[in-house]
Amino acid sequence: MVNDTDWNALVDAAKNEGQLVVYSSLSGVEASFAKFEEAYPGISVTVERAPTSDLITRLDQEAAVNAQGADVTMHSQTGWFEASNEENRFAALKVGPEQAAAGWEDHLDGKSYPFVFTNAYIVGYNTKSGRPVKNMNEFLDAAAHSKIGIIDAEISTAQSFLYSLWQDAYGDDFMKRLSDLDITVYNSNVPLAQGLAAGEIDYGIGLAPSTVLGLKQEGAPVDYIVPDEATSGVPYHAAALSNAPHPNAAQLFTNWLMSEGGASQFVAHHAPASTPVATSGSIPWGQIPTPEDSGWTDENHEEFIKSEWTPLFG
Repeated sequence: MVNDTDWNALVDAAKNEGQLVVYSSLSGVEASFAKFEEAYPGISVTVERAPTSDLITRLDQEAAVNAQGADVTMHSQTGWFEASNEENRFAALKVGPEQAAAGWEDHLDGKSYPFVFTNAYIVGYNTKSGRPVKNMNEFLDAAAHSKIGIIDAEISTAQSFLYSLWQDAYGDDFMKRLSDLDITVYNSNVPLAQGLAAGEIDYGIGLAPSTVLGLKQEGAPVDYIVPDEATSGVPYHAAALSNAPHPNAAQLFTNWLMSEGGASQFVAHHAPASTPVATSGSIPWGQIPTPEDSGWTDENHEEFIKSEWTPLFG
């Protein structure tokens, strides 16, 4: 924990740096991060956004040659954060007084990367050609003669965990029943959501909600439901890089992500969201299982891809 005097000095140093670069895989973060700029006038945030796999490749390439790029990264690949933390690629996190009072030292459990929110998976549908369903069991009946978009299970442990959760809930033949539908596999959320809005598909499953929510707000004929059973979430962690070009701003921003102010932005722009720090509209922390808190490892992911996914969708 950083005391009040040292924290105030860190804030002043961050303002003197005046800028911050964030690598993120989450759609629509610019609106959220603008609230950080309002909270700390004079610090400008530049967002470099890419799908998680592309983002990790870039981060790894820059780390290999010690190139300064991101100050902070925030994405959904838990395994990458675990490995990078062990390799000392993150700056030691300076927990501010507000965050310490909210119990973050217990949340962190010795890690240098906070788990800042969980984005619940959704079933998206085109309002002209699809209809809301309660859960994936009902979806299989409703979508029998529909065009379906799904996210490639290979892209993350969170994605394969979701499919495995459905298989556990609805039987060993669930993935086979899914593959028998009119399926298009997408490698990221953005093109799937865009296809949904354009009417190229009627349903999109295994989606993170931010892209659908943004299109809905723009007037596209899309909506979504959170399944009332057997659903999980996308875990988002964040970290300040050890070679951050703006190290104080990186510390300040990471702490802001851990604050009620940051949590309120996840709820406002990336709902349905669960946050460690409770805020209005957030789902209570721990109610949406993730690979991290369910023991779903990289090895589980690889086995699921080999035995369940590739034979049907590979």
